[in-house]
Amino acid sequence: MGVERCKEDSIELLVYLVESPEHGPGHRVFDDTDILVAGGVAAIESEMERQTDRFVRLGVIEAKKNGNRITFTDADLAGLPLPREEQWRIGRLSPAYSRSELERQIFDSQLRAAQALLTSWEQAEDSDFIAYAPKKVRGGCLASLAASLCAVGEAFDTLGITAIKYWYPRDWKTKIPTTM
Repeated sequence: MGVERCKEDSIELLVYLVESPEHGPGHRVFDDTDILVAGGVAAIESEMERQTDRFVRLGVIEAKKNGNRITFTDADLAGLPLPREEQWRIGRLSPAYSRSELERQIFDSQLRAAQALLTSWEQAEDSDFIAYAPKKVRGGCLASLAASLCAVGEAFDTLGITAIKYWYPRDWKTKIPTTM
């Protein structure tokens, strides 16, 4: 009975990290019921591809279940491995979706530049940090930039960045991983 009760009290959650132009970076978690209702993991990933710039599966965490309430801690999320760059999947809302490898590399460099700029704005205030995360990064035409790089060897672009400002305590364990 003790083992059965323990199983009832805990649940496994599938965790993804997503970058969405609507909501910015964040985690999405799915339990077995969510996966079943959606039609499986492939259906969930297909929907995330449709709704995001990019996403990556981080892994599975154990959560506590109390009736209809599911709880987990920041430490649970912080214990997941950081994704490697090649693990990220490009969503349809990304300008790099269905593009050539060179165009994807150009967009990745634009994204890294935006993240580096926003990271340089991070500052400590009292017992908290003020930080920024890119919500949306858009540059010029990727095909034109790729053609310029191939023809001339260099290209210049102006980026449009929409950022989210947020605060977090110094001891916060869960940070949204970036590509840097």
